[in-house]
Amino acid sequence: MKILSKLFTLSKAVATEAATAVTDSQALRILDQEMLEAKDQIKASEKSLAEVMARRKLIQDELEKFVKQKLLYEAHAKECMLKGEKDLALDCTAKSLDIKKHITSNELVEAEFLRAEDKLRASITTAKLKISALEHRVSIIKATESVQKAQTFASLGNLSADSKLKDVFESIDRIEEKQALKKAQLEAEAEIEETTNGGGLDAKLKAAGVTEKETSLEEELERIMSENQ
Repeated sequence: MKILSKLFTLSKAVATEAATAVTDSQALRILDQEMLEAKDQIKASEKSLAEVMARRKLIQDELEKFVKQKLLYEAHAKECMLKGEKDLALDCTAKSLDIKKHITSNELVEAEFLRAEDKLRASITTAKLKISALEHRVSIIKATESVQKAQTFASLGNLSADSKLKDVFESIDRIEEKQALKKAQLEAEAEIEETTNGGGLDAKLKAAGVTEKETSLEEELERIMSENQ
């Protein structure tokens, strides 16, 4: 039972590891897709920011125009008073006050646009920093995975190369063994042939320093004379 429990635990662990690997792989793909979508959203936010800035610029231009008009009518009011034209001066003052209301209204709108710009800028900056950090982490993960795969393939390649070298050395050993055996066979055949032809004994006597002495002429003449007696 303990063995079955261990086997079940092991199979469960292997399945969990495989499922985790698949999940991690899918997570990276999902993360890549989400980062692309986030970048698109940032582009849309930057476009919205540009629109807000453009509208705020129009408000500023209109505000500057109203400020100039207000100053102008105030100057007209002063000039009319100097000329004794009080009623006309009051009309200019009324016009100036009306323009002042537009200025106040536009200043409020401008402030709203400025707050919107600041908020959008902050959001865009934060999003860019987060995406940059994620891209950096993902790139490190992918680079590490590629290096580890390359190291794994290299290790497998070394094992394959070692196996091939082992086969080569075994072949060389077999060839050398066959050559040594052939050499011994040839030497044995030569020895047998010499023995059969009597050359074997002569060779041994010669090697031992026992050789047939050549008879000199005087010895041969002495032998002949002794036979004739």
